[in-house]
Amino acid sequence: MEGEGKSATEIIVLLFAGGVGTGVLVLPMAMASVGYMTMLGLLAFGSVLSAATTWMLFMGVTHLRARRFGGTGYSLLLFGGFQNSPNGDAMPSLKPTHWDGPSYGELLTAATFPSMSIVLDVMLLLYSGGAMVTYYLFLSGFLRLLPFWPQCLGHNETIIVLAAITYPATLLPSIGKLAKLSNVVVAVLFIMTFSIWFKAPSAASARTSDNSIEAVQDWDKSIAAFCTCIYAFVWHNNCVIVAREIRNPTRVRCAGIAFGATSLLCVVYFLIAFGGYWSFGNTLQGKSSIMDMYERDDPLFILLRLALTSSLLVAIDLNIFPMRESCCGLVKKAIPGYEKSGFAHAAWSLFLILAAAVTAILFPGVTNVITFMGGVFGPFMCIIFPMLISRMFLKKGTWLLALFTFVPVSLLMNLAGLGLIGRPLS
Repeated sequence: MEGEGKSATEIIVLLFAGGVGTGVLVLPMAMASVGYMTMLGLLAFGSVLSAATTWMLFMGVTHLRARRFGGTGYSLLLFGGFQNSPNGDAMPSLKPTHWDGPSYGELLTAATFPSMSIVLDVMLLLYSGGAMVTYYLFLSGFLRLLPFWPQCLGHNETIIVLAAITYPATLLPSIGKLAKLSNVVVAVLFIMTFSIWFKAPSAASARTSDNSIEAVQDWDKSIAAFCTCIYAFVWHNNCVIVAREIRNPTRVRCAGIAFGATSLLCVVYFLIAFGGYWSFGNTLQGKSSIMDMYERDDPLFILLRLALTSSLLVAIDLNIFPMRESCCGLVKKAIPGYEKSGFAHAAWSLFLILAAAVTAILFPGVTNVITFMGGVFGPFMCIIFPMLISRMFLKKGTWLLALFTFVPVSLLMNLAGLGLIGRPLS
C-alpha cells in the first residue's frame, strides 16, 4: 500500500531519476582533462560526500517526523539510535499519508533560524531552474540530431514542444507517483554504459599513437573536474521529498540506501567516463557531451538519444516538485494566509516550465552560466545545508568533524566556480 511507503529499491530508483541528468554527459570530457586515476579518486570522494549528506537529509526528515508522532523524546544520535525506543533503532509507524512532511526549507529552519529557509528556497530555484534550462538545451540538441526529426522544428520550436510534453506529469499529487516512470532513467543509464562500451574497442583502435590515455594529468584542472563530479551526484533538491516515502526509515536503513545508491552510481559513472575516454582520448577535451562524438546515423546511438530524451523528460518533472514547494514557501512567508491547492500547484508548474523554456530559447549558450551557478550554489545545497541540518541529531563532536571537513571542500568549489582557482575544463 502507498501509505506504507516505498522499498529501498524504489527509493534508489527515485534518487537516480532525480539526480542523473546532464552531468553524466560531461564526465568523459572531465576524465580526459585530469586522467582516469585522478577521476576515479574524485568520483569516489564525491560519492562518499554525497552519501553522507543524503543520509543527513534522510535523518533530518525522520527526526522531525519522529518528534511530530512520538514527541520530543525521540532524538537521533549517530552512535546511539532513537532514545526512548524499545530496541534503540525502531521508529513509530510513519506513513506518508499522515503528514506531508517537512520541506528542505523547513528542515533548515528547524536546525538554524527562520530566514535561512528563504536563502535555501532562492538557491533551490536558481539551481534547479538552471538545471532545467540545461535539460531543455540538451534535449533540443538530441532531438534535432535525429534523422527523422521534422526540419521545420528548429531550436525554439523543439523547446516549446518539450515544454508541452513535460507539463502534464507535474500535475500528479506526489513525487512517488513518478516511481514507475523513474525506472526509465535507471534503464537509460545502464543502456548508455553498454552502448559506450560496445563501441569502445573499435573507437579505441582508431585512436592515433599520440592520443593515448593517461592515468594522471593536468592537476590544475582537478578542482573543476571535482565540481563536475559533485554536480553529477546532486540529487539533494529531490532528496527531502523522496525521504518522506521511505518505508520504516531507521538509522541503518537510511544509511544503507544513501551509501548503496551513491556507490552504485559511482561505479556506473566511472564506467561511462572511462569508456568514453578510452574510446576517444584527448579529443574529448573541448566537447560539451560524449554524445557529440558518435555518428548521427548510428542506429545504436539513435536509440540512445531517444532513451536519453525520455530520461531527461522525467528528470524535468521530478525537478518541478521541489521548485514548486519553494515557490509556495516563499509566497507563504510574504502572505501568511496563503494555502497550497491543486490549482496553485498547476499554476506554479506551468510558470516554472515556461520560465525554463523561455530562458533556453533566449539564451541558447547558457550552459556556461549554469555551470557557474552550479559551482557557486550547488555546494550550499548539497553540502553546507545538509551539514547544518545534521546539528539536530548528530553528537557535537561528530558534527564538528563534519563541519571542518565539509566547509573547506565547499569553499574550494565556490572559488573554482567563480574562476578564482584552478583551470576550467574547457
